Amino acid sequence: MGKSWEIIDALRREKGASLKDLAVVCRVTPPSVQKWKKGGGVSLQCLDALAAYFDTSVGVLLGREQTVHMPIEKSEADAHSISPPAPCRYPADCDLTARLDRMEAQLQTLTQLLGATLAASSHTGVAREKQKAG
Repeated sequence: MGKSWEIIDALRREKGASLKDLAVVCRVTPPSVQKWKKGGGVSLQCLDALAAYFDTSVGVLLGREQTVHMPIEKSEADAHSISPPAPCRYPADCDLTARLDRMEAQLQTLTQLLGATLAASSHTGVAREKQKAG
């Protein structure tokens, strides 16, 4: 996980959250979070939950995007409280929500990749036309 863990850990420290807090947010066990530190992978569902918790995007957590972090003023009580995700009323709702979250994250990633591919191909096309003209 490397760079992603460094980003998540920095955000965690900035927020004053513990590793156990991250486990609660992702609905995993604390040993699972320990595995991330050693390079273990994080599920897309967990990345979505962490992105929402840190008020950022999955792309930022993966190190693919940069963002300007603007701290939000909070009361001291809010700064130390962590609310776990609300449980779904029906199991089917949890499955659907998780699937939609994964699909949205995948769509964002594909959109970014497509944009980068189009930008690279337009530069390549311009270079080819210059070679033909020259």
